[in-house]
Amino acid sequence: THREVEEALVSATKASKRVADYLKEKGIQARVVILDESTRTSQLAADALGCTVAEIAKSIVFKTGEQAVVVVISVDRRVDAWKVGALLGT
Repeated sequence: THREVEEALVSATKASKRVADYLKEKGIQARVVILDESTRTSQLAADALGCTVAEIAKSIVFKTGEQAVVVVISVDRRVDAWKVGALLGT
């Protein structure tokens, strides 16, 4: 419904602001972009941004016990979960 879409957009905007604020606080120069186009696939995201798929990043969260690690990697690459586990000492 229209209301659900509005609520989702408000939620996305708030989340984007939190991410932007965190990056700024940590001194990381970045630009948070909210796209009107669908970005369900890497190719759609690249098309919407006018770049190649290799220039798009994905993030994957690994959690072990109380520790969580976010891996950010180009979408055309694969994360080796075993190597991440080894780095985390699991």
